[in-house]
Amino acid sequence: FQGREKEAIVISLVRSNAQRVVGFLSENRRMNVAITRGRRHVCLVGDSDTVSATPFLARMLRYFEEHADVRSAAQYGADAASGGRHAPSAKPAGARPPAKELLTESQAEAKLRARLQSFLADASQRSHALPASLNSFERMVAHRLA
Repeated sequence: FQGREKEAIVISLVRSNAQRVVGFLSENRRMNVAITRGRRHVCLVGDSDTVSATPFLARMLRYFEEHADVRSAAQYGADAASGGRHAPSAKPAGARPPAKELLTESQAEAKLRARLQSFLADASQRSHALPASLNSFERMVAHRLA
């Protein structure tokens, strides 16, 4: 890696403990270099409860929550969050509620198709802007429908 730019960067914040100790992840300069090297995409994977114990990382996490598509392990089910160690009904401790409902491809397509059909049925509308809140998956579906 050594600071080179790449199309996508995946950063694994592997620290997860009850003491909320992040170790070397608290080196702000290294994290700043890492998160600024993705040209199109930066993916952070980590325990938000542990990471938020450090002021710099807590600010970074808040920024991603406000400006990016953030997903919680709880959205994928307890089995995925725990490596299969818990019953499927168990919720991961400290899991954040999903910021946005995750749709399947067919659900996203049906939702967008209905929106576009409504636009096409109204002859008074000359243009239609899709909401900026669409995530990359929903944008892909919209492009496919167009």
